[in-house]
Amino acid sequence: MTKKIFIPDTEKLIRKYKTNIPRIIKAWKKGCNDIEISLSLGVDYSMLQQIRHDLETEHLRSRYQHWLKK
Repeated sequence: MTKKIFIPDTEKLIRKYKTNIPRIIKAWKKGCNDIEISLSLGVDYSMLQQIRHDLETEHLRSRYQHWLKK
């Protein structure tokens, strides 16, 4: 059984938030916290929280749709 890797639709989020979403995701994967990312990229802290929420929601939606196909 192979695991399906979730790849977010970053183009849609880039247009929505007008910021570099792949760079934010890489920083989260490296273990940087939101305040460090906010200071280094000049992105508002509340915007980072909203981006994280959108990514988690999209991930759960894709998992749910995959589960329904089974």
